[in-house]
Amino acid sequence: MLDAANEAIAFVSGLSLLDLKQSQRLTDALVKELGILVEAEGRISEEGRKSLPQVPWALIVEMRNRLANVHSGVNLSVVWNTTRWKLPELALMIEDTLRESQ
Repeated sequence: MLDAANEAIAFVSGLSLLDLKQSQRLTDALVKELGILVEAEGRISEEGRKSLPQVPWALIVEMRNRLANVHSGVNLSVVWNTTRWKLPELALMIEDTLRESQ
């Protein structure tokens, strides 16, 4: 999850929502990384989820469901806002948890 989050964050670094909307390659890469992230979420045990109560698990599941239904269209504004503003917070939570467990 952490690797995918960091990749997605790196993809949008220094870019705007307009850049995302104008680049199919960027959009595809970003959606792929988000897909990897949300699939990894599905492999986290209940114990793992309980150790990270601050993680918005329900929102990650919702994103997974939206990405699974790509044929219905992905809202790039939601993808952008999630990647730009929410993923850095999630990455920090994961990093902190990993650091504490060592």
